[in-house]
This record gives sequence, structure tokens and C-alpha cells, in this order.
Amino acid sequence: MIKVSAPGKLMIAGEWGVLEPPNPCIVTAINKRVFVEVETSQKIEIEMEDFNLKASGTVHNDGHLRFDQKMSSSNLDLVKFVKTAIEIFNQYTGGIKPLRIRTWCDQVGEKRTNKVSSIGFGSSGASVAAIIAALLKFHGEEIQTFKAREKIYKLAMITHYLAQLKVGSGFDVAASTYGGVIAYRRPDPIWLVKKMYGAKDKELKKLIDTKWPFLEIKPLNVPNKLQLTVAWTRKKNSTSQMIKKVYDWKNNGHQKEYKQICNQIGSLVHQLIIAWRSEDVDQILNLLKKDELLLRELGIKSGVEIETKELHLLSKIAGKLGAAGKLSGAGGGDCGIAVSFDNKTYQKIRDSYTKKGLKVLDVNIDFQGIKEYSV
Repeated sequence: MIKVSAPGKLMIAGEWGVLEPPNPCIVTAINKRVFVEVETSQKIEIEMEDFNLKASGTVHNDGHLRFDQKMSSSNLDLVKFVKTAIEIFNQYTGGIKPLRIRTWCDQVGEKRTNKVSSIGFGSSGASVAAIIAALLKFHGEEIQTFKAREKIYKLAMITHYLAQLKVGSGFDVAASTYGGVIAYRRPDPIWLVKKMYGAKDKELKKLIDTKWPFLEIKPLNVPNKLQLTVAWTRKKNSTSQMIKKVYDWKNNGHQKEYKQICNQIGSLVHQLIIAWRSEDVDQILNLLKKDELLLRELGIKSGVEIETKELHLLSKIAGKLGAAGKLSGAGGGDCGIAVSFDNKTYQKIRDSYTKKGLKVLDVNIDFQGIKEYSV
């Protein structure tokens, strides 16, 4: 049996801008992990513990995994990342072994009326990275070297991109694969799509070994005394749906406005990377505040609620206490972060968030990325 895990992620800065290459973002892996076990079986079996979902099927000659049982649309949506990972891996290797995949994740949430409301930390990206790593290990490949991490990221990025119908930048996949804090630039999506579609087994292997235009994944230090407060707004949201709404606005005669804001965010993150590396505390806080304003501007202009009233409150509280607060991710709810550099301010922020009804989460930076276990 093979057991592998991958951490979740939090975006520090660069939301929306990173969708337009070559704009960068800063993202960190966090210690809420997705776990995957793979073992020998008679056919392809999938068990997703968090959703009480089981399925079995066969990979046919056309490369598609077809399930033995009829699946509801909601269950097909839940299993799409595992299914696509199996299909991509089968294409990459030219033939996948019969196996059983079991997945589960660290639960982060709160109980309401006997039902747990979960909080997403990029679990789809983490699950895809962990599944690809586990499949590689199960088929006898190394997964801990830097070269192996590059292969895991690229296969997982292709999987995630296809499963989400070509939406997303892959920063979550990169964070889950490499761990720590990274500066990330997405690969050229037009080039990647052209290379992906119609690629046969050998062509997919060649694609994985090829240098991808624009792609950049660089580790960053953690500035001395940095304190990261993470708070949940208690409102869930779909990243893919948020992207669709903003893209609808963009494609309806607002290309120039959209591009201008994204490029402003990208330029700001370039400055932030420099400040981050030099541990310029004042500049880090100043630039994070400017990032929050640009994200708010994008929401106002597009008519999409990127910064909700809860996320705005989170930012306002942090600013009043001498920190920088902003949404983390696509917006519309989910989580926000506050960055500070002393314990007193950090504790004041946590207390203030709790009093205002925001749920403060106990999460930390995870430096390991993909991790394998002895079973």
C-alpha cells in the first residue's frame, strides 16, 4: 500500500492578476492536508471518505474511465478530479494497473445543526497533487526529488485544468506539490491547451519534459516575526463560478479595464516579492493593503461581489490595528487573511475577528509539500 498527502493553500497576494500571464502571485501551503492511499485491486476502485462516495470502473481502450454503476450529476462532479487524474496518468504511462484509491482530508469547519460546514483550502488542487504522486509511487517512480516534484506538478496541473474545464491558474497545485511560500507564475494557457489536446502517450511524456512558457515556481523565505491570521467568513463560494462571472463581464466589452487591473495587481506583486525577500515590513503591509484595494475595484467595476461585507470588515479591522487584511482566493466569501509582525497585534486581530463573528482558524505554513508515509 502507498500513502501520500499534500497540504492545502492560502493565497497571500496576486488573486485575479495571476490568471493573466506573466503576472505572479505569492501563495503559501498550509498544514491542512489531503491524504491518498493506493493499493492493488481487481479493477479501478475509488473511495472518497469525506463524501461517503464509492465507485468502481474500468479504463477502456479510448483512455476514458467508465463507472460500473450509474452516477448522479452531483457525485460525478465530486469524483471528476480523481477520474481525470486516473485518465491522465493512464495516458502518461500507457496503461494503469488495477488499483483502489482512498482519499480523505483534515477536517476544518464547524458543526451547525448536526452538519459540518467544511472550509476549503484548495482541496481539489491538493487532492490532485496527492493522487498523481501516489500513482507515480505505486507504479515504482520516485516522488521526493526536485525533478519528481516538477513531474507531479505538471501532471497534476494538466489534470486540474481539464477537470475544471480550463479554468484556474494552478497556483494551488504548485503550493500543494512544493510546500512553503512560493512566488508563482502560471504557464501560458493558450500554449498549454494546444499541447494537451490530442496528445498521445509519447507526446504527453514529451510535454512533461518540456519547459513550459511563463511557468515559474520560486521558493520564498518567511519574513522574521511574520504572523498570519486566517479567518473564515462562514460563507462558502465556488472559485470556478466566480471566475465565470468576472470573465462574462470581461468578455462583454471590458477587456481593457480587466487587463489594466490585473496588470496593476501583477506589478504590485513584483514589488511585494522584492519587499518579502528583503523583509521590508512597512512595504509588505503597504503593498498588501494596495492589493486589497485593487481587488475591491475589480469587484465594483465587474459587478461581482469579490469582496463581501465580511471580507471588507476583516480588512478594516486589520488596518485599524496596524496590520494588513485582505481576502484570500477568488473572493465572494470563504477566507481572508491578516498579516502582522508582532504577537500583540496578532492577538488583538484574533480577538476582534472572533467578536465580530468571524471564525479564526488555527492553521500554519506547511513547508513539506508532497509527503509519503511508510505503511
